[in-house]
Amino acid sequence: MATTRALNAAELQAITVGFRGEYNKGFEMVNSLYQDIATVIPSSASSNVYPFLGDMYGVREWIGDREMRKLSQFKYALENKKFEMTVEVNRDDLDDDMYAVYGPMFQNFGKETAQFADRKVFDALKAGFTELCFDGQYFFDTDHPGYDENGAEISVSNVQSGAGDAWFLLDTAQPLKPIIYQLRRDFELVRMDKADDERVFMTGTIRYGTDGRMNTGYGFWQQAFASTDTLDATNFDAAYAAMMSLKTRSGEPIGITPSTLYVGASNRAAAQRIVEMQLINGGENNPNYGAVKLVVVPWLS
Repeated sequence: MATTRALNAAELQAITVGFRGEYNKGFEMVNSLYQDIATVIPSSASSNVYPFLGDMYGVREWIGDREMRKLSQFKYALENKKFEMTVEVNRDDLDDDMYAVYGPMFQNFGKETAQFADRKVFDALKAGFTELCFDGQYFFDTDHPGYDENGAEISVSNVQSGAGDAWFLLDTAQPLKPIIYQLRRDFELVRMDKADDERVFMTGTIRYGTDGRMNTGYGFWQQAFASTDTLDATNFDAAYAAMMSLKTRSGEPIGITPSTLYVGASNRAAAQRIVEMQLINGGENNPNYGAVKLVVVPWLS
């Protein structure tokens, strides 16, 4: 009578190498967007505390003593969170040389992991209407502390209210980007496939998983403007002007220049008419043509 044998440890290791290769293929399929709007900040503890200065911008004339600006004026704490994704493979399928059918699954596994940062960062951008930033206000709010051209304190808005889908105008060319992606431990694929592992022994299944620790938060609200009003030239111009009109404590322009318009699918056509059509109204030059880069993001839909 013919006999069969189960996979040994070396063969399981070889299969894992193949699965990891498929996982990496899926990971490499993703053209990530998050680093365009998020600064990746390493974390070495359970949380990071960010010392912010409300008026970070502006060099003043040195008259008399130096004017000290303490970075502890505002403190913003961001606690790391744990995230995971795990899949289960039937040991019998591997014994029966059926592991090839799992290739696409592991590619998708890798793709989902690679897209995690994009999802988290753009979810944070969408949540800016109801999440606090360093000054104690919502990231998108109507009464951030600011200054007018005379250096007097005023309330400043970086939001337009309406009933539509949100669109976002950002300045992503500053050292600290609008969103913070705080990374404590990045994702790595691990396996549990030893014959004496409790799960393998009791259920005949092998587990592959990945996990990481990180979180998202907010940088300077001055670099972002959000609107749920109609995306048209009038509202775009108002948002653009509001960002460029921000002043330092000395009354000088901060130097914010909007660089990118981020929209979901519902605002794609309107955004293209505003910044990607050279001619409008039957032949007139479009003053907003090429004013900013347009990026359509699936997670903003």
